Amino acid sequence: MRHRSRRRQDVPAQIEIGHYGMPDNGLDIALLRAVFETANAQGRRPLFTIRPLQGGVFSGDMSRLDACFIGGPDILGATAPTAIRNAYDLRRRSAMLIGIGFGAFTLTAARLTDGAATAVHRKDLPKFRELFPFSRYSTALIEWGDRLATCAGGMATTEAALMIVEKLAGRALAGDVAGSLLYHRNRFTLTGQTLAVPEPSAGKGDIMARLAELLRDHVETPLATEDLADRLGVSIRTLQRLVRRRLDCTLMAYYRQIRLEHANWMLRETSNSISAIAASTGFPSHSNFTRQYRTAYGVSPSAVRRRARVQSAKPRPSLPTQAVQALR
Repeated sequence: MRHRSRRRQDVPAQIEIGHYGMPDNGLDIALLRAVFETANAQGRRPLFTIRPLQGGVFSGDMSRLDACFIGGPDILGATAPTAIRNAYDLRRRSAMLIGIGFGAFTLTAARLTDGAATAVHRKDLPKFRELFPFSRYSTALIEWGDRLATCAGGMATTEAALMIVEKLAGRALAGDVAGSLLYHRNRFTLTGQTLAVPEPSAGKGDIMARLAELLRDHVETPLATEDLADRLGVSIRTLQRLVRRRLDCTLMAYYRQIRLEHANWMLRETSNSISAIAASTGFPSHSNFTRQYRTAYGVSPSAVRRRARVQSAKPRPSLPTQAVQALR
C-alpha cells in the first residue's frame, strides 16, 4: 500500500477523534464514520478511535482529543448557552476543533473564530447574517486555521475528515481512503458551493431583512416591540410569530443577540471601556451587561478583552494548506 512509505514518526499510536452535537442518524456523522472507519481498514492497525461526547458537562478525566467535530441539529440547539459552554470546553481539550454545518454557528456564537470568516452553507446564510450581523462569513466549503476550522456541511464534511486524516496520519493514507470511497478530492476541493440562494432583500416584502436593519441601527437605545412592529407595518403578534418561525427564538432574544454581537466586536476592535461598551449597546449597567454576556457565552467580557489583546500581539497564523486555499 502507498501509505506504508510515510514517515512513521509523525503518526501517533492512537488518534482520538470526538464528535459532539450531531444527530446519530444524520449525514454528517455518517460521512465522518465512513472516512475514519475506512482509514482503520486501510491501515495495518486500527489507528482512529471516534466516539460521541454526550451530556452538558464533560467528565474531568476525559482524555485530550486529537480532533473534535462539533455539529448541531438546528440553529436553536447550536447557539444555546449549553452548546456554547461545551464549545469552550472542547476547545481546551482538543488539538483541533472543527465546526460542521450548524456547529460553525456554535463556534461563531462562542467567539472562537477569533475574527476569521465562518464557512456557511448558502441556504443558511440569511439566518447567519441575522444572528451574527457583525461576524465575517464565507461561502468557501471549508475555512481552515491553526487549531480551528469551519465547514459548510454536506459532502464538504468528507473533505474536512480527510484533511484531519492527512494532518494526523499522512497524505498517502488520506489518498487511499479517498480512493476507497471513490471520492475525487481534487475535483471537489476546486469546486465551491453552487447552490444558488437569493440574497435577502431589504425591500418592503422582506420583513426580516428590514427588522435586522432596524435592530442594527438601534443597538444603543433599543426600540420597544410596539415601535418595531409599527415601523414595519405589522402587528406585534405577527412580528413575534415571524421571528419565532424563522429563528427559533423570541424577538427580544434576537435583539439581545444582535446587541451582544456588536458588543463583541467593540471588545475586540476598540479600546472603549467595558462600561462604555455596555452603554453603547443598550445595557443599563456594567453588571447587567456582564451577566447577560456570561449567560449567553459562558465567559466574561473582561476575559474576551484580554484574549483579544493577546491575539493581537501574536504573529499571524500560518497559511492554510494548498488544498484549502483552492476552496477560496
